[in-house]
This record gives sequence, C-alpha cells and structure tokens, in this order.
Amino acid sequence: MTPEHTLNVTALIDRSRISRMQYAIFFLGALAFGLDGLDTQIIGYIAPSLLAAFHAPRAVLGELFSSGLVGLLIGSLAIGPFADKFGRKRVIILSVVSFGVFTLISAYSSTIGELVMWRFITGLGLGAAIPNIMALVSDYCPAQRRATVIMLVAAANAAGATLGALLAGQLLPLWGWRAMFYFGGIAPLVLAVFLCFYLQESLSWLIVRKRAPELVKHLAAQIGGSLSGARLIAEGEQGVDYKTFLTRYMREPRNIVNTLAIMVIYFMVMFEMFFMSSWITTVLVENGFPIRSAIHSSSLFQTGGFVGMILIAFFAAGKDITRLFTAMLMAACAAIVATSFTLHGSPPVISAMLFITGFLLVPCLPGGSSIVGRTYPVAIRATAFGAAYAAGRLGSVFGPFFGQKLHELGLSSETIFLASALPCLIAALAVLVVHHNTTRDPSGMLPVVK
Repeated sequence: MTPEHTLNVTALIDRSRISRMQYAIFFLGALAFGLDGLDTQIIGYIAPSLLAAFHAPRAVLGELFSSGLVGLLIGSLAIGPFADKFGRKRVIILSVVSFGVFTLISAYSSTIGELVMWRFITGLGLGAAIPNIMALVSDYCPAQRRATVIMLVAAANAAGATLGALLAGQLLPLWGWRAMFYFGGIAPLVLAVFLCFYLQESLSWLIVRKRAPELVKHLAAQIGGSLSGARLIAEGEQGVDYKTFLTRYMREPRNIVNTLAIMVIYFMVMFEMFFMSSWITTVLVENGFPIRSAIHSSSLFQTGGFVGMILIAFFAAGKDITRLFTAMLMAACAAIVATSFTLHGSPPVISAMLFITGFLLVPCLPGGSSIVGRTYPVAIRATAFGAAYAAGRLGSVFGPFFGQKLHELGLSSETIFLASALPCLIAALAVLVVHHNTTRDPSGMLPVVK
C-alpha cells in the first residue's frame, strides 16, 4: 500500500501558474477595492453641494468626513475577525452588501445629522470588507508575485476614487448630490451577486477548518492539476495575541522603537491622504473654482496615486524599497508645500501639483506592507500589521478634523496646506528609523525569552 504523502497548500500555489480561478479572485477583489475607494471618497466630492443643499456651515464637514472613517476603524477591528470563524467569502459578501445598502439609504438623508449616522454605519461594512479581501487575495497569491498583486489590487482603490470624481462631475450638475449615493449603493449590490457565484473561499481556511473536502479537491485541482494522491495541509501563520506581543516582544527597546515607528508611518500617511481627499474640493470651490473644475482637479490626487502604485507594483517585487519610500515621502512633503502656494493659481498648475502629490504619497500606504513584512517574523507579523492598520485608521479620522480645526482658528487655506506637509516629513523620518534598525540587525524583531 502506497503511503499517503502531504503537500502544503502554500507550496502548491507557489509552484503552480496562476489559474483563471485565481485571476477571478484577484479581479473581484480589485472591483471591491475600487467601490470602497468610490464610496469612501464620495463625501469629499459632494461636500460643497451638501453645504449648499442643507444651508449648513463649513464646520459640519469635519464631523461628516470623519464619521465614515470612524466606522471604518471599528469595522476593521471588530467585524473583520469574524472571517476566521465563518469564512472570508461570507464576511466579504455581507460587508459589500452592507456598505451598498447603507450608501443607498444615505441618498434619502434629510439632514446633515442623518447623513453622519448613515456614513458611520456604511464605514462599518467598508472596514470589514477590505482586510478580508486583502487576506483572501494573499491566500491565493504565489509568494514571488504577492507584493505585485497586492499593490495592483490596492491600486483599484485609487481608481475607484478617480471614477467617483468623474461621475460627480457629470451627475452633480444634472441630478444633484443624491445621484452619487444611488450609484455608490447600487454598484456594490450588483457586485455582491457576482461575488456569490464567482468568489471562492480561502483554500487554506477550508483545510484548517476541515470544511467541504470535495470543494478543497476541486479548488486545488484548478490551481495545480492532479494532486496524485497527496493530502493537502495548511500551516497557520497566526499572530500572537496582543498580551503576548506586549509582554514578550516589546521588552526589547529596538522592538518598541520599530513598532512605534511603523505605527507613525501608517498614521501619518493616512492622515495626509484623507486630509487631502476630504478638503481639496471644498477649498478649491471656496477659492473660486467652478464645482466641476474643482472635482476634476481634486480627482487627480487619486489618479496620480493610481499611476504611482501601478508603476511601483512591478518595480517593488522582491526588493527592499524603504529608501525609495523615504524619498517619495520627502518629495510629497515638498509637493504639498508647493501646492499651498498655488491654490489661487490656474487650474492646470493646481491639477499638476495634486497629481504629483498623489503619485508620491498614495503608494506609500500599501508600501507599508513591505516594511511590516521585512521587519517582523511570521510569529508576530499578523498582530503587528493589525496594530499598524489601526494606527492608520486613526490617522484617517484625524486628518479631516485637522483641516477643520485650523480653519476654525482663522488660518488661510494656504497656511493649512502648508502645515499639512509636516506629516509626510514625520513619516519619512519614521521609515528611516525602521530602515536603520533592521539594517543594523537584519535578523528582524526577536522574541525576548522569559
């Protein structure tokens, strides 16, 4: 009797060519990411129209911008982990349906207060969807292409935000701000139908949970053909809990410095991104731009980010690009300073500056994943990434409030944008700190033995 041999599912994926089934998962994940970008940025594009429709003061925008981002933070931390119990596919579909339904409901808001509430609930669905989409995409990626595929899927987020701007420019003059919520709500519901039929559950999750053995064989066959009697196994790479992370790994001063520096990187980059994407349309309208021209110019921030991520996705594979991200962050700081002096300039000049800023800044967020991967060993990587992601979400909440508070202090738009360049510089310095520590001791963060 021939003894049964085992095959790790990761080895199966790494040794095989990417199948049509895997490409379908990547494509559907990118579509979901794109709709996340569209729905998240809708509020920034329609903000001037909301102020006019509800005769509301500008002061309400800080709360309106941040409500959805608070929901994103809570959703990513509180709802996302349910995928470990119920499966990634179910959580992704329910999350997409959720943010589609509540975006659609937002169209019927009769007050700013109602809209704040619906945006918060919409954010819960958005926050739960994205981490699990990235996890599912990672599960089906060969190791040698993982960085490139993840960067390309993440680039769809910026593409969706750009599409939102194009739609806003067309729909707002004809049908008003509610039309944007109609589109932003219906599109995810249509996508959810395709997810039900064409999105596959994580093969690793099915094996670990001992679910659907026939489906496991079917999915494995689509990836690598016949298994020749091999039994598939999956090695869990689960991170330690936060208590262990803090008590064992954080005793070493270098580990503390690296972790805090990475959290600073995520916080500052998302702070800057959401400050820019939330306020730029409103600021341009206040400076005399027609609404359609303001939306077009502000959309180029996300367009630049999309172009930057596409280019870096192919350049970054297998390389340590922390120095590149440092240079990009410092250049983004300089571009934002230059933008602050051009806010009263011509639309082509401002558009060019916003494109350059997005090109330099937006790729640094998914680029943070490569920094996390090179800094932490597998045993604590998941936990460390969770801490970094939570810090980033906090930054996305505070970014819009930052602009509002400086405005309330009576500062001009030029001064506010000048001050907003500082987070890029801080993030660049934090990248240098991590690079110095990991280069000095390339073994990575080591556990402190009790």
